[in-house]
Amino acid sequence: MKTFIFSFLFVATALSCNKETTNPTPEQCVRVKVIAEICGQAALQIQDPAFYQYGEDGWKSADGQVHDHSFFTEFNCTDYDYLQKTFNNKLIGAEFTMKFVENNDLGSCARCKAALGNRPTKSNWIKISENCASTK
Repeated sequence: MKTFIFSFLFVATALSCNKETTNPTPEQCVRVKVIAEICGQAALQIQDPAFYQYGEDGWKSADGQVHDHSFFTEFNCTDYDYLQKTFNNKLIGAEFTMKFVENNDLGSCARCKAALGNRPTKSNWIKISENCASTK
């Protein structure tokens, strides 16, 4: 009986701690930097210490660099177009301000088939908002 109770508590605890996507309130703007990107999929690094917990520490990019406060996202068509135009199709290293959202309709734009192979395990949906559209 003790084994059953211990096993049940272990499984319940493990399941309750396995949340990969947790978002702050949607009104909050967060500054991020693009670490890796291909075909609208990206690894972003959170620049604001108040939001570091929404990324993971120790993620290793394909070039071997280790990044903290990183997460994976997929840009919707509108945001991807905005970023490409704003940064002249050079997104790696680009910094911008965004908001976390609960879900994101990616839209129906043409996308290449390549995928970001090595990506952070934490993922968040994001949205570039007119209220957060400042760039550096």
